[in-house]
Amino acid sequence: MYRIGVDVGGTNTDAAIIDLAAISSPQTRGVISSTKRETSVNVTEGIEAAVRKVISDANINPDKILSLTIGTTHFINAVVQADQRRLSKVAFVDFPPHLTSLINGHTAIIKGGLQIDGRAINEINKAEVVEQAQQIKSKGIKDIVLVGIFSPLDVNGSNEYAARDMLREELGPEVRIVCSRDVAQLGFIERENASILNAAIGAYARRTIRGFQDTMKRLGLLCPLYLTQNDGTLMSAEDAARLPIRTFCSGATNSMRGASFLAGIDLRRKELTGKSLIVVDVGGTTTDVGVLLPSGLPRQAAAFVEVGGIRTNFSMPDVQSIGLGGGSRVRTDVDDRVTVGPDSVGHHLLRDAKIFGGQILTATDVAVRSGAGTIGDPSKLDNVAEDLVARARVVTTRLLENTIDRMKTVPEDCTVLLVGGGSILVPQQLKGVNEIIIPPFHDVANAVGAAIARGKQLPEVLENFKTLAVSKAVAAGAEPTTIAVAEVNVLPVQYVTNQATRIIVKAIGDLAIRDEYNVPQTINDEYQVIEDETTEAPQEIIPDWSDGSQGIDYQSYRPEIVGDEWIVSETDLLFIQEGCGVLGTGGGGNPYPTYLKARQLMREGKSIRIVDHLSLADDAVLVRGCFMGSPSVGSERLTAAADILEAGTELAKYCGVSKFAATLCDEIGGSNGMQSLVMSASYGIPAFDGDLMGRAYPKLNQVLPAVYGRPNALTPAALCDGDNNVVLLTKVKNEHMVETLMRTVATEMGSSAALCCSPLPVSEARDYGITRTISQAWRIGRAISMGRRSNNLKGIPEAILQLQSGVCLFVGKIVNCSRAMRAGFTWGEIRIAQLPDDELENSPTTPSPGTTAHGDHMVIPFQNENLCAYTEKEDGSRTLAAIVPDLISVLDSQSGSYLGSQDYCYGLRVTVIVMAGSPLWHSEAGLQSGGPAAFGFEHSFTTIGKYITPRSVVQKYAVGLSSGKAVKAGDYVMIRPEHVMTHDNTGPVISKFKSIGATRIQNPVQPVFTLDHDVQNRSSKNLSKYASIEEFARQHKVDFYPAGRGIGHQVLVEEGYAFPYTLTVASDSHSNMYGGVGCVGTPIVRTDAAALWATGKTWWQVPRMVKVEFKGRLAPGVTGKDVIVALCSSFNNDEVLNAAIEFTGDGVATLSVDERLTIANMTTEWGALVGVFPVDETLLQWYDRVLEKLELRTFSSPELASLIPPPPEHPRINRRRLDELRSTNFKSDPDAEYSSHLIFDLSTLVPHVSGPNSVKISTPLPILEKSHVAIQKAYLVSCTNSRVSDIAAAAAVMRGNKVAPGVEFYIAAASSAVQLEAEKLGYWDTLILSGARVLPAGCGPCIGLGTGLLEEGETGISATNRNYKGRMGHPKALAYLASPAVVAASAIKGYICGPSSLDLSALPLTNSPTVSISKSSSATITSTGTESNDADNLNTDAIYPGKYTYQDDITLERQAQVVMENYDPGFATLVASLTHKQSFQKADEETANGIILVSGYNFGTGSSREQAATALKAAGIPVVIAGSFGDIFKRNAINNGLVCLECPELVGDLTRDYAKGASRGAGGLQGELTVDRGLTVVVGMVNGQVVVNVETVGSPSQKVYSVKPVGASVQELWVCGGLEGFILKEIKEAEATIA
Repeated sequence: MYRIGVDVGGTNTDAAIIDLAAISSPQTRGVISSTKRETSVNVTEGIEAAVRKVISDANINPDKILSLTIGTTHFINAVVQADQRRLSKVAFVDFPPHLTSLINGHTAIIKGGLQIDGRAINEINKAEVVEQAQQIKSKGIKDIVLVGIFSPLDVNGSNEYAARDMLREELGPEVRIVCSRDVAQLGFIERENASILNAAIGAYARRTIRGFQDTMKRLGLLCPLYLTQNDGTLMSAEDAARLPIRTFCSGATNSMRGASFLAGIDLRRKELTGKSLIVVDVGGTTTDVGVLLPSGLPRQAAAFVEVGGIRTNFSMPDVQSIGLGGGSRVRTDVDDRVTVGPDSVGHHLLRDAKIFGGQILTATDVAVRSGAGTIGDPSKLDNVAEDLVARARVVTTRLLENTIDRMKTVPEDCTVLLVGGGSILVPQQLKGVNEIIIPPFHDVANAVGAAIARGKQLPEVLENFKTLAVSKAVAAGAEPTTIAVAEVNVLPVQYVTNQATRIIVKAIGDLAIRDEYNVPQTINDEYQVIEDETTEAPQEIIPDWSDGSQGIDYQSYRPEIVGDEWIVSETDLLFIQEGCGVLGTGGGGNPYPTYLKARQLMREGKSIRIVDHLSLADDAVLVRGCFMGSPSVGSERLTAAADILEAGTELAKYCGVSKFAATLCDEIGGSNGMQSLVMSASYGIPAFDGDLMGRAYPKLNQVLPAVYGRPNALTPAALCDGDNNVVLLTKVKNEHMVETLMRTVATEMGSSAALCCSPLPVSEARDYGITRTISQAWRIGRAISMGRRSNNLKGIPEAILQLQSGVCLFVGKIVNCSRAMRAGFTWGEIRIAQLPDDELENSPTTPSPGTTAHGDHMVIPFQNENLCAYTEKEDGSRTLAAIVPDLISVLDSQSGSYLGSQDYCYGLRVTVIVMAGSPLWHSEAGLQSGGPAAFGFEHSFTTIGKYITPRSVVQKYAVGLSSGKAVKAGDYVMIRPEHVMTHDNTGPVISKFKSIGATRIQNPVQPVFTLDHDVQNRSSKNLSKYASIEEFARQHKVDFYPAGRGIGHQVLVEEGYAFPYTLTVASDSHSNMYGGVGCVGTPIVRTDAAALWATGKTWWQVPRMVKVEFKGRLAPGVTGKDVIVALCSSFNNDEVLNAAIEFTGDGVATLSVDERLTIANMTTEWGALVGVFPVDETLLQWYDRVLEKLELRTFSSPELASLIPPPPEHPRINRRRLDELRSTNFKSDPDAEYSSHLIFDLSTLVPHVSGPNSVKISTPLPILEKSHVAIQKAYLVSCTNSRVSDIAAAAAVMRGNKVAPGVEFYIAAASSAVQLEAEKLGYWDTLILSGARVLPAGCGPCIGLGTGLLEEGETGISATNRNYKGRMGHPKALAYLASPAVVAASAIKGYICGPSSLDLSALPLTNSPTVSISKSSSATITSTGTESNDADNLNTDAIYPGKYTYQDDITLERQAQVVMENYDPGFATLVASLTHKQSFQKADEETANGIILVSGYNFGTGSSREQAATALKAAGIPVVIAGSFGDIFKRNAINNGLVCLECPELVGDLTRDYAKGASRGAGGLQGELTVDRGLTVVVGMVNGQVVVNVETVGSPSQKVYSVKPVGASVQELWVCGGLEGFILKEIKEAEATIA
């Protein structure tokens, strides 16, 4: 006797015949005939051809065929591909938008549904049903889904069936109605989703199955037709037409079952005990990768799985699919990158592939060209380049390796079973794979899997009726000797007073051999109204991953903290939901529906915020809210935000409370743990980071304030059922009665009602609650999500237990679950057995040592929550493993996610962990209410470990943390840098140094003096200043580099002061440049420098970290300057503001050290404080060449050389230090946290030009060149681009050319050493001969000093780093930035252009580089604005013009007169007049008068000039309020006692009320640059409030704002008048101590 299996794929239709008498043969496994045919557009034609072929080849009598079994992915493909041709309109909730638009035809909520005890929530209203039927009819909808609350417990289906019958009365029999109880089990959302999918695909399924039956008639087959289900079992054609959703993943299951069968896994069970295999099925369109357990069955997915982005809860194999198959198209894109798939020629492979005479290069062609197989005509591939083939094979290999890695649960190498017609695509060796097994008939494994699928019967009863279930399986066609019970499910049903239950038993077995069969019935006429498919149309698939989960790097993700509030994102919600589930210990309700509710509120524009208790006043009032009832009810009766709000409103009226400070959840566990977040959105206030249990407990009087007898812990209280019923409980004799009475009412309301207990002051929640449990939930959820994302499911329990003390108790599967509803609670018990050998998968999570032994079971009783855990021996004896109040949580081993007691079911693989509970539960009162005795246990309690107090997310990621904490972004720390460089500003630093009473430099090796800024100034005054600096250096033995030696930053790199793996600072904003050689370079200000001289250390606020990943390689003619110019404009919304950048990626290695120095240098303009490149082989080889030059000597003869000793070793760049570098391998930690991850594809970049007058604007050179922007000046100067390679690039362009008439071209080397080498190589002379004007090595025009500055109306192009208005000359001049080659070419042509040597054809076709943000998060330190304009980025050049910067004798009075000169020439006069008016006003003892300046975001960006702060203070402005500050300006301000406060809300209000067009950057209402409206502002330095008083006629108004807090150390600096005063105080205190 024989069986035929058929698998219909997107490319091929496979068929196989198995001789049942020969299935034990390891060589053939009974396969006597197989074929692979092209899948036809009309799939039935392909099936018919395949079956006819195998029958003919096998030469067998069709009467001997026992069954025809078909597996297909057509139904699931229609959902995954969002195929509008195959999906019918229905209605639903929680679907991705791209499916919503296709399927959503009509949605309505009507009366009906059941309580958990079987009573009706509302009787079905026939008039409502009729009204909906009329609307459905008018829309032409033929498929309807009915979803009733608790319908799976409605044994007779009377509720949904009654509504169905009413609809049919109105709509007629041709309308197809799906009742959800027939599709899935408990879990309203998941059941609804599954039912909708089933209905949406129903018409297409019926049409397809009818085609299958017609095929059988034409073939003369009289045997039964089956379709394979997701779990590898069979279902009849009739059942498949009714429930096609159960076949969704059958194709992958068939492949795995077939692979297992053909490889003889069932014959090698002992050999493979404990080993799982990865099955890779390579088809024509896709590759499916799954895990095969030693039992030969596929590994099942978790309790909840997603299909096309839709959450469901029916059984599915765990499969990953990728768009790689034999028909995958192979292409090269515009950047010459090779792509393979995901699109495919599909079933046209034999027509379109090159080896078959087609014109499309496919993955099969590539495999054949590489020698992997001999299919078709290989000679047709002779013209395919070997390089293309090699790169395509690399792409294919990487796709396979990544997918296999994702399917692992442990990192060890695995064994792969390779099957499928496209298996030649797989190379012989794969990373992470130790063996690849290719079984016989591997190319038709899916068809073999269909042929061997087991028969099944949906059972009706449990233990005593398992025999009956087996007999029913026999009756349905199963072979008795092969039957086994596969699933047992126990559900409580209505009439809970007699504890009735609905029991489901599934028995499966191999299909039996029969002598005769009934002719299969054709699917009835109801399903024949749609014609067969004969054509196909292109289908556009536009998935919308709107939940934010795609592409989020959980490892580097950082929450957004604004001030002292955590602004919750969808990612945060996802984490918190997972963590609340774990902390719920089985109870608290399913948090997933509440997560959806909160997410929807956010998508509607509402904000959810969280605040730490430290930020709230003790007497501030918290509003509470939760849901009371049973978790089993919560999974069906979805709660609404309005219910809690209604209960809270009624309670607030009774209590007379009109204002709440924050929301509070009573228990952090389960759904209730997220209710405070929903309330945050509803009330518009933050959620308190904490709860009143630290877990979930079943009873209301188990909140800790009630446990400790606190007044009004529970009453008054309000209960609302969402059906216009609100009950107020105002007085009780004790707290236990609150539980009793409210539980009784809640039970009457259906065991689910919103409860709001008495509002609490913050002090009560802090002292008698568990603080920071939302933060703990977030961390637990993050650990689960990271483990799932990295496929380290085994490591999830351990990751959770690193966050809270505890142990892993047990790993196994549930073998029994009893559950019942009593008195409003879900009571029950689960029994967990260890996994049998044939279900062990590699090395699963193991319990902690000593917790279990072989053969043990674990028994967990629960009352909503898990109460204790027993280890049960084989003899039935029990020992206590854990008990309340410790937290016992059951995790789904397949996903690492939480399981609620409502989710427990037979066969579920689980991991049991226990975590320590709060010490508040360990007291006598705590144990009496929440310990063993509270639940009737006589056990004593011993905690599993010491409780770890959760750390606040707000505190971890926010500003101004207290001392003694681990160093992290935002902390203020003391630093002791390797070196500190000062330049021309050394003079003022000397003055500060002396003024604070310092007499000696603490470490003379630390400072470095380099004179570089005003080197063209030969006045006696400047020369005298330079001389005094040199004398001071000599006196204190400080390294000194005179004017002409070069720009300080270049000198520090050349001389090794800036060295890899060190920290070097400079009193100049471009010290970021040191990051180009792997040195952390960051700017300080003059006062810092004086402090460093005196003490060797200064303060620093640790910046947030941003990862910038470079990919690819720059095209010829594109430079590092183009990279940083494009970065500044591509990410111009403050993505890196005040951050430390770490450059990573494969593109880094392609950048020279000079290019790295350029990029790091201009990270300053980008807004960063640090920009560090890795210490790699490129850098080490660069240092080798530097060292060779230092050691290079030339002698007249070898004899003289031997007589002269070697030169002395360089003190910083020497062989010893380089060897140390090579032996040191500092790298970022694997779990390093980044606030953002920016990705930049170097290969997509063309030359860019920055400006005019802003680095945040740039234009691709090919575009700008067409505009012929005329220039009058060109500059090749500065530390950014005046190194030897830059000069060489300019010389190559200038050689043989002349500077255009009317253009002045200025050049200055970055250092004298650079100029010397350029002269030696001839580059310098080339530039001079071309007409360039030479300036001394120094800053010059870049800083706006000396010769060649831009005049009014002129335009210049420069290879410098900064083109702010007025910086390089007149404020009315225009400045552009570009690479040296573009600057030189522009000087020749007289307009901005590229060099003639630039090959435009070699550049990327796109003018915009490819950039992306893998993970974007707000800055830890400062908030950033959403706008980017001049007002928002008011730079230090605008505040204090550069021409005054090095006038060291300028007085404070004069500084006040020129402040803001480059921004608003009238600013100083206006401030002076306001100051004069204030001089007549008196202030009290605690208040100081002054002018308060309010500006936009990133105020004070730019250079490190200290006068930008001192000039404002000198003008009479003691306080500046802004949205955010440039970090260098803020540093100067702090050091000089200028108070800087961040208040985005005030900035927004003033912009709205007083800015032209309510937009910053447009000036005031009349266009004025500085707006004065006579507002009176009071800044409270103690309470952190800003009060704005607006004087209006007859009705003065007032508004109070909160400012972002600053650390205590900064406040102390303000009190001392700045860092100088602080150091002076420290010195005096030290002297007094000595005295």
